[in-house]
Amino acid sequence: MAAVAHAPPRHLSRLFALHAGIAPLDYLRRIRLAVAQAASLAGFGSDTQLRRAWHQFEIADTPSKIGMLSNK
Repeated sequence: MAAVAHAPPRHLSRLFALHAGIAPLDYLRRIRLAVAQAASLAGFGSDTQLRRAWHQFEIADTPSKIGMLSNK
């Protein structure tokens, strides 16, 4: 995240704490949980089911590449 924000990790952590009241890693975890919950609510019972549907429709990037699923 720090590289994308063009800021040192320590400075980014301070900015997150100041403006969002949360650490960057906790923020990412909350986003990942929200995405996982959305996938589950959409009917994907597992990451395997999501990956199969993803590949079936030949979407250019993979779910892992865009951060939807953790790399296993």
